[in-house]
Amino acid sequence: MIFRRILFALIVCSMSAVPLAAREAQAAQYKSSWFYLGGNYGYYKARGGDFDDEADLIEGLVGFQFSPNIGIEASVIDFGRFGDRLSDAEVDGWTVGAVLRLPLTETTAIYAKGGMLFWDAAVRDADDVEEAVDDSDVFYGVGVDFRVSQLIGVNVEYVRYELDIDGSGFATPIRANTDIDAAKIGVRLNF
Repeated sequence: MIFRRILFALIVCSMSAVPLAAREAQAAQYKSSWFYLGGNYGYYKARGGDFDDEADLIEGLVGFQFSPNIGIEASVIDFGRFGDRLSDAEVDGWTVGAVLRLPLTETTAIYAKGGMLFWDAAVRDADDVEEAVDDSDVFYGVGVDFRVSQLIGVNVEYVRYELDIDGSGFATPIRANTDIDAAKIGVRLNF
């Protein structure tokens, strides 16, 4: 819970800097390389499900663009708790991946990203027995970012996390393959 509050505070602080950054040059340009910090908030759904107010995530990220086209990014994600009355899980994770970006204008770019999600979950069954599981799986997604100024950017993205849960060591063995689709909006501080 404290993790979610810290990331929420990061997003709020980043967004409060937008009016100050708007006074900078109106036509912000993409630098040849830059470092960035940011945060995303979004909703997610499991395969075959719907986006739900209860299924929200918060993400903190750090990245480096080697050029306007190629970069790397790492993030920490809190998926919260999701599931149904028969079983549910609290999932957290971190990612590392590559970002391929295509600038469309001086202030707008589209991008694709992909890499690995390293996650751990506390899974609880219908008998209220909780077991821990962790693994790593792939993720990939697309997005668009808008530079408000040299310092501030906002982004919208859609990412799929392919989870393969192996609970064979549980008291009641489970095995699940699921995709988690996440729609996110975020703020980035560029340095």
